[in-house]
Amino acid sequence: MKKNNEIKDLILKTSYDLDLLLSRKLKSYNLALTEFNTLKVLNDNGDCTVQNMAKQVLLTSGSMTYIVDKLVAKSCIEKVKQVEDNRVFMLSLTKKGKTLYKNASESIEEDIDNYFNNLRDKDRDRLIKILNRIDAREIVQE
Repeated sequence: MKKNNEIKDLILKTSYDLDLLLSRKLKSYNLALTEFNTLKVLNDNGDCTVQNMAKQVLLTSGSMTYIVDKLVAKSCIEKVKQVEDNRVFMLSLTKKGKTLYKNASESIEEDIDNYFNNLRDKDRDRLIKILNRIDAREIVQE
């Protein structure tokens, strides 16, 4: 039990540190972390509905709508009403959004590398395997 609490504390501390690191870096791109994550999903997976996006970035649909509206106002994404069902909106990345994501992503990559630079490749591989095993349990759903 004591070790589980130590693991939890270390994961939360690391999560907080990474969140802070990324948020500070993204501020120079006028992006919040949730906005960046939204651009990442669209960049990596292509167009999707607002509801699908909310599930992928772990937000409520109301919070997702707020983020989408901010990104539309910044001309980073387009929100198009579906013809078949006018309650459903499709999201797509604009050229400006692609460029912004690419630049921010490259900038963040260097900071992430520096954050984990004290780990050997073997340790990184083990950490990835362990975190994937924890993630595969899918306990934290809805």
